[in-house]
Amino acid sequence: MPSSHPSAWFALASLTALSACGNREVQAPPPSASVPSFVRTGAEPATAIAPPAAPTVAAAPTAEPDATTPAVATAGGDDADTVPASDATEPDASAAPSAPSPLPDVDVKNHGLHIGGGPNDAPTHAPIREALKAHRDAFRACYGKADEAKPGATFGLDLLIPGAGGAATLSKPRSDIKNAAYMECMLAAFAKIEWKRPPKGVAQKVSYSLRFEKKK
Repeated sequence: MPSSHPSAWFALASLTALSACGNREVQAPPPSASVPSFVRTGAEPATAIAPPAAPTVAAAPTAEPDATTPAVATAGGDDADTVPASDATEPDASAAPSAPSPLPDVDVKNHGLHIGGGPNDAPTHAPIREALKAHRDAFRACYGKADEAKPGATFGLDLLIPGAGGAATLSKPRSDIKNAAYMECMLAAFAKIEWKRPPKGVAQKVSYSLRFEKKK
């Protein structure tokens, strides 16, 4: 039971207070910081958002060759690519050469033959006539180029056959058919004739003409 003396009671209270202070933990001041940290109460922590993943693209399936379509190898050996035969370029039917036009219904006859300086006998004329005979169809085709052509028309020119034979030099073309395409065609046909070597290997100057006659 406490003493009733006031001094004793005060001393006892002081000791009790000191004892309570001695049992209290003294907190050390927080480490120095330039800016105090504040915690926002009641807020949810921020969540990092990852970037969306790139869409996955499926690889296109590799086309398998059709077993029913044979492959055609292109030039270049073993390393060359192959293409299906069905893809090969088809020939253009329109590019095919057209059939030649039918020849006019005329015959080609010798109209005149003269060798400058002679002789003008049958044996000397024979090689010239033989060479002309092989080109009669070419002359008939030229006749067909002239709409105004009529049976009985003639064509003539002068020839200089080299001493070694071969192609002749042409000059003085003449005809009663006045058609440029016809004249050019006739000269081209004569230019293709290969003449035999003249006798003794001497150049021959020949004046020749032919006549177109209706077939009988």
